[in-house]
Amino acid sequence: MYNPLEQLVSGHHAALLYRTPQEQFESVIPFILIGLLRKERCLYVAGENTVQAILGQLKAAGVDVEREQRRGALNVAPGREVFLKSGMFQPEKMLGELQAETAKALEDGFSGLRATGEMTWTLDVPGALEDLVQYEAALDRLFPKKLTGLCQYNEYSFRGALLGEMIYLHPRVIAKGQVMQNPWYNPARYKL
Repeated sequence: MYNPLEQLVSGHHAALLYRTPQEQFESVIPFILIGLLRKERCLYVAGENTVQAILGQLKAAGVDVEREQRRGALNVAPGREVFLKSGMFQPEKMLGELQAETAKALEDGFSGLRATGEMTWTLDVPGALEDLVQYEAALDRLFPKKLTGLCQYNEYSFRGALLGEMIYLHPRVIAKGQVMQNPWYNPARYKL
């Protein structure tokens, strides 16, 4: 059966706006499943959910998590481990790492990299929210062609103005399970 998330392919950068864990996982789990079927390496960066909770959701959806992890097709990691490797959030460095991870996935025989992140990890890191706008704007400009990205934003956790900024920075938005071309997409607002 067709899933609207199948519209997201390499080179696409989208934002998921959600209010409940059910709404979140109804989009994110199929996003990962589609990536595994397309032979992409999948990275899930946890924030408000624990790594174990995410792995549990994937197992419940029929993913052989241990097998996919062993073969390097699936990595679920806490946001602080991924985005704060140097002790602070450095958008430029993170962009370089994302490009390197995409290249590494291709070298390892995968068709690309599929990455999704729960952006709530930024809420507890001083200065991260300001850097997040810079990161998303730069990511949009320098998005790797073999990357499919889904940035997750909990509408209850982020203030309205920041959500508005994120909408301007994502060419596609997923809301209520539907993938939409974003009519408010306007990266030109952000001169870096």
